[in-house]
Amino acid sequence: MTLPSRDTLVSYPSGALSGTGTTLHVDLRPDGRAVVVLDATPCHPVDSGWPDQGPDRATLEWDGAVHPLLDCVIGATDGIHLYLGADIPVRKGTEGWVFVVAHIIDGTPPRLGQAVAVTVDADYRTAMSLGHTGCHIASLALNRAVAERWTKEAMPDALGSPNFDALAIDTSTILPNGSIDTFRL
Repeated sequence: MTLPSRDTLVSYPSGALSGTGTTLHVDLRPDGRAVVVLDATPCHPVDSGWPDQGPDRATLEWDGAVHPLLDCVIGATDGIHLYLGADIPVRKGTEGWVFVVAHIIDGTPPRLGQAVAVTVDADYRTAMSLGHTGCHIASLALNRAVAERWTKEAMPDALGSPNFDALAIDTSTILPNGSIDTFRL
């Protein structure tokens, strides 16, 4: 099994909604799903460190067939094993590790070296982006609302209020056009 020797080039931060990548690795799973690692992708994956935002909805296309993306997660390899999501044993950027985007599909994967067209659902990406931005705005508002209740020195947020959100957040789930956050109180 050949594992990638370099990180996946991601273009979602620049707003890319389509692109073509070359298949670097495929892994058939017992459940009939396949893990496909491309050298480049516009897909936003679930982050293993803070999995608050789910993956993009997208399709992968090769040989004239369109394959819906079932999941998209961060993966990492030490050159021997490919670890996905919460199973990754190291932090991003760890020396000697390669970090990739793993596209999960049903059925037969593309061949190694094959070009794969990736198309992201623009409306869903926008809705998730709005939810994510709203989550950050709400955290700043919450921090400001409880700022006078602090009696101890606390790290400030981007607007200078004590960062209650960062200190007390337990879970965050980004939704289309919103989010649900829970806090330890």
